[in-house]
Amino acid sequence: MEWSLMLHRAPKRVNHAAVVVDDCIYSFGGYVSNHDFSDRTIPIEIFVLNTRTYKWQTLIVDSKNAPYRRYGHTVVAHDGHAACIHKDTMYIHGGYIEQISQFTLSLHALNLCTLVWTEMPLKGQYPLFRDFHTMCCDGDGNLLVYGGREMPNSVYGGPDKETYPNNLHIYMVEKQLWRAVSYANTDHTPSVFYKDKLFVFAGFNSQTAMHMNDIFSFDMRTSSWVCHSHPDVRPSPRRRQAMCRMGSLVYMFGGTHPDTSNPNNTDSEPYDSEDEEKESLEELEDLWILDLEPRLETLALLKVVRSHLPLTGLPVLLQKRAYTVPIKDHRYETPVKPCRWKLIKKFIFFFDFD
Repeated sequence: MEWSLMLHRAPKRVNHAAVVVDDCIYSFGGYVSNHDFSDRTIPIEIFVLNTRTYKWQTLIVDSKNAPYRRYGHTVVAHDGHAACIHKDTMYIHGGYIEQISQFTLSLHALNLCTLVWTEMPLKGQYPLFRDFHTMCCDGDGNLLVYGGREMPNSVYGGPDKETYPNNLHIYMVEKQLWRAVSYANTDHTPSVFYKDKLFVFAGFNSQTAMHMNDIFSFDMRTSSWVCHSHPDVRPSPRRRQAMCRMGSLVYMFGGTHPDTSNPNNTDSEPYDSEDEEKESLEELEDLWILDLEPRLETLALLKVVRSHLPLTGLPVLLQKRAYTVPIKDHRYETPVKPCRWKLIKKFIFFFDFD
């Protein structure tokens, strides 16, 4: 497992939505501090990444029929909810409904063939009211819900009532039953599922006021967590980024983290707690690729670049790739102890690879 590519000038966005279509990644909307979100005549921005050339372009659409600019969205009028797709069904869970000023426990399923919505039964050990959590499907089509910000009841009770749950819930679709599985603790970190394992990267722990950039995985067969060794090179700590998987490659871009260059910046529109409003945050515009099963060619290239060896003699294509290899950034080194569950159980992040 290696971070094998890093490029600047990705869309600078927070709470954006992204999806894989063929060889491209489409990114929709998202928050930017200098944008006006009150003007509903401005259409949503759509950016497309060609994963063969690593080139971004802005998709021009008919503005008359396009949705207006937004962030923290998928397809329903819930804020901070989670969504995922399995086969012909899309699932929407939780979030905050602004029209009634309440959180919801609901889980809805949309049949993409008939376009009919169904509200799933609320039975078993279901998660409490929450938003900014993550959800994905395992190999059997069950739904995995993790993290987020939790409230004891449907009405927002203020920052002192907020908790960041350290549990993982599974909704067994065939049985239509929730069950609690294990423990973790973070706010809004995307997840991916790959070969019976749920992977998590980055996020925010409000109890320690820390942004994270670690990787953890949950093995569905053994119901156990694994803290992956800290690689020499990794993205800066962040939360509310987008993440997509294509094969064994995970594409991660955007998000937010503390802005040390502008301590007076208190614009925190997409961040809801009072503690977060005291922070100075900045949107990120980098693109990273996490290779879950790097080939020998990739490992060799990473070693050459990070050892500062000459590139002469390498094939031309590898020489071009060398300029995208991320190198160590000492600003984000963290003096962590050897990875033990008892030490790090409060700082967990998910990746889910289907």
